[in-house]
Amino acid sequence: MTDSRPMSEHRARSFAIALAGVLILSVAVGFPPAYWPSAVAIDAIALLGLVWALRADSFALDASSLPACVAMALIAVWGPAQLLFGSSVAPWRTARASIDWVAYGLAFVTASQILASERARHLFLNILLWAATVFAVLAMLQMSTSPPLAYGIFPADDSLVGTFLYKNQFAAMMELAAPIALWRALRGRESPVAGLMFFAVLFAATVASTSRAGVILLAAEFICALAIALYRRRIPLRTAAVLAGGLVALAALASVVAGPQRIIEHFHEQHPYSIRYQLLGSTLRMIAERPWFGAGMGTWRLLYPRFATFDIALVANEAHSDWAQWAAEGGIPFVCLMLVLVVSTLRAGFSTTWGLGVLMVMIHSLIDYPTRAAAPGLLWFSLAGALLHAREPSRSGPRRGRSGGPSRGLP
Repeated sequence: MTDSRPMSEHRARSFAIALAGVLILSVAVGFPPAYWPSAVAIDAIALLGLVWALRADSFALDASSLPACVAMALIAVWGPAQLLFGSSVAPWRTARASIDWVAYGLAFVTASQILASERARHLFLNILLWAATVFAVLAMLQMSTSPPLAYGIFPADDSLVGTFLYKNQFAAMMELAAPIALWRALRGRESPVAGLMFFAVLFAATVASTSRAGVILLAAEFICALAIALYRRRIPLRTAAVLAGGLVALAALASVVAGPQRIIEHFHEQHPYSIRYQLLGSTLRMIAERPWFGAGMGTWRLLYPRFATFDIALVANEAHSDWAQWAAEGGIPFVCLMLVLVVSTLRAGFSTTWGLGVLMVMIHSLIDYPTRAAAPGLLWFSLAGALLHAREPSRSGPRRGRSGGPSRGLP
């Protein structure tokens, strides 16, 4: 008789590859300024979720993950509930936005189940890291061409960075991928060289994208990852110092190759967030008008002109603060649900190192809208779901036997 456990593990790994493929597809087709790339990504994640549900042997859920699951379920149905109770000021826009949020809920649940297995999760993370690095290289090549061409072939918008229509959404992918590279470099189970090289490329691409917040958050991820590795005794202090020096040198060299002039100019701008402060003020007035159930998901752009306090002769497409915009569109309870979801991932995010990007992107969301597109949104919710069952031992290092020497594990 054959054991069913290897088959279950094989199935989980196969689905992990499929999930990574769906997320890579969502990034790869994201460059046209049209709706069909989002539709492709949403359809793909829905199909994968359906196939998993039909083939699943069980549903992984424990008491510790219950708050996150409940919060995610309510987040996913918030838009449809606004339509049901007639609280949206623009039902057609809320209906469109609700599709995205339901897809994010599917991505979260699907990832939490597929990636409950450690081997499947590690396979998924490695595929995602390789893919993000390839997209980073393509982005640097694309930004060096004029006029911009997606994949060097397709004419693209001037704002395109890689396959993203907005530099901070590209930076969000880098923020999610960089901790995976640091996890590989600092977990103490293999040579750190590959992980350091991955991080250097991701950092250089973020510098080339001119995302100030992205550069700062990647640097913060490096500091946090190094501190976690030292605290958990994965590497000795001397090794950490050598790795830190090598990584800084690599990142600096890669950044010089990518071209640091534009990001330096951005850091020297005076009052770079003045317009965002005014947008925030208008958004706060929106929140005050409908604080409990919001104006309807996806309605900010429609409502903004009524609350505008200045005119820059441009279309204000977003509030440039996801958290404020969520409160305006979904109400304060919706923001509380998002906060519950983020807080639920904190412990696993810090203990695993590779999950640090989930928190960093939410910090980035305070001053911009890095996840307000299908590709970065699906990436974020998938990694948040992957953290649901991810646990690392509190501290590593050799265990001591009763005699004081290192104990031998079971064969």
